[in-house]
Amino acid sequence: MYEEGGNAQPSMEAGRPKKRPCEALSDKNLTLAVAESCTGGFIAHRITNVPGASKVFQSGVVSYANEAKEGFLGVSRQTLETNGAVSEATAQEMAEGILRQTGADHAVTRNPASQLISRQTDRFGRLHRQHKITNF
Repeated sequence: MYEEGGNAQPSMEAGRPKKRPCEALSDKNLTLAVAESCTGGFIAHRITNVPGASKVFQSGVVSYANEAKEGFLGVSRQTLETNGAVSEATAQEMAEGILRQTGADHAVTRNPASQLISRQTDRFGRLHRQHKITNF
């Protein structure tokens, strides 16, 4: 499901996603939220098409405009002005924001400058693990 430090791009082809990510999270009683931009809700759509996804999927935010990234996810204006909306720094802040908003165990973010990434925090909200997602 995850490959730490991997660089494989996820397939954005039509069709059903593999069940393994949802099953793996469910087996560990972990939850998931997504923060999307250019994908326009496609990741959340793929996840929710997996039977049993409701056990793990909490919420998704499509923050296409910078104002939405700031307002809904707490991405700093400075990050957006310095790095741009399509940057690893922005994706990181989007993930941190969706974790704060939902309390999920894992956050998935994707923008054209980043891989599909899962981030997990510890119980204090600190970044605990970051993985590149494969087999999605």
